[in-house]
Amino acid sequence: MINAFGLVSMPTGKNALDVTALTFQDYYFRLAELAQTRYKWNGLPNNIDERHVERFLFNEGRCMFFYDDTVGWMVAKCAEAGSLNYYDDPTELLPVATNFTPDTPKPYENGEQAVLILNNSYARPTAYTIMLKAARLTEIRRTADINIHAQKTPVILKTTEKQRLSAKSVYNQWNGFEPLIIADKAIDEGITMEAIRIDAPVVFDKLTIELNKEWQDCMTFLGIDNANTDKRERLVDDEVRANNEQIDLSAHTMLKARQEAAAKMSKLCGCKITVELRDVQKPAEAAQDGEKEGGEE
Repeated sequence: MINAFGLVSMPTGKNALDVTALTFQDYYFRLAELAQTRYKWNGLPNNIDERHVERFLFNEGRCMFFYDDTVGWMVAKCAEAGSLNYYDDPTELLPVATNFTPDTPKPYENGEQAVLILNNSYARPTAYTIMLKAARLTEIRRTADINIHAQKTPVILKTTEKQRLSAKSVYNQWNGFEPLIIADKAIDEGITMEAIRIDAPVVFDKLTIELNKEWQDCMTFLGIDNANTDKRERLVDDEVRANNEQIDLSAHTMLKARQEAAAKMSKLCGCKITVELRDVQKPAEAAQDGEKEGGEE
């Protein structure tokens, strides 16, 4: 697919499973990137990169913050150790990281020597939901692709076994938008091909609407503002308010878990660590801000 020069060749229909797998991976990683950039961490010590925190939370549902004598303050995946307290929270944690050996083999006491950071109140990874959403988007997208392809080549070629290769050659030229189709001479010598029309109904426009609805539902789950562009009539105030409430609640569900962890992390390391929703200005808002700044004297 990708050569040494970084040029990407378009996947063909010769292996539909490859195209379906690529479509799923494309949707999955696009949504995963959005999920892991929603929150902004401020004040993390020891140059800890927030992308590692969010990656652990996305894939594992939780991670731990602790101090190592060799590395310093760090975050890592974790495993429960010891017993559970009265609220079913682990009392001790063990860091799990690549090429890392803790300075002490003993577990870290949760709350005193380490902080357990949760992705949400259930410590559930976001990756599960994103995987499900990517699968649904892929199913709709590939179904639309098949319907679009059926409009391009709405026929079945009927021929003999001897003419199978010739039929495939004709189809490949047709499928490849060849302006001139060259056929075997034997076709004119009594061995014929018959084209059977499929006449597939045009439904890819409806599938596109369903695709947009599924994408918007995923954006709502991630707490990202989205507009219903498929609805012809204007949304009334109550509908807009209800949609905004769902988006805000979704965004703050995971923000709450992070802010609670950040407060404990600040107390443990003695520095101020905060978490907030990443502020993404829309083009119109950015332009208005620019005009205001330009107009000030």
